Amino acid sequence: MDKESLLEGYKKILKGIYAPEPYYLRMLTFLKEYDQNNQLIPQEKTKVFSIRNLLRTVVFLGILDEGRVYYWRLFLWSLLRKPRFLGLAINLWVYGYHFRKIFRI
Repeated sequence: MDKESLLEGYKKILKGIYAPEPYYLRMLTFLKEYDQNNQLIPQEKTKVFSIRNLLRTVVFLGILDEGRVYYWRLFLWSLLRKPRFLGLAINLWVYGYHFRKIFRI
């Protein structure tokens, strides 16, 4: 297999993995099945920065990004169904945005 076709196939896979809709569906599945007794980040360390980070994600991901519809769907689903995981949902969405920008998808 030549280098160009391998690179194009790799880009196609990344585009499919990190596109907003499939990424949103994976995050939704993950949050539905995630163990509720597990805490990834201690609560007391994130209180000061969470409001600032929340506002930044609302602006950049909820208003300016092309995947804003899926951001708001995930945000509202998490807020209404599993509010304890709202921070985790937002962090995961930021990771997806980061990967889309790194790979220029």
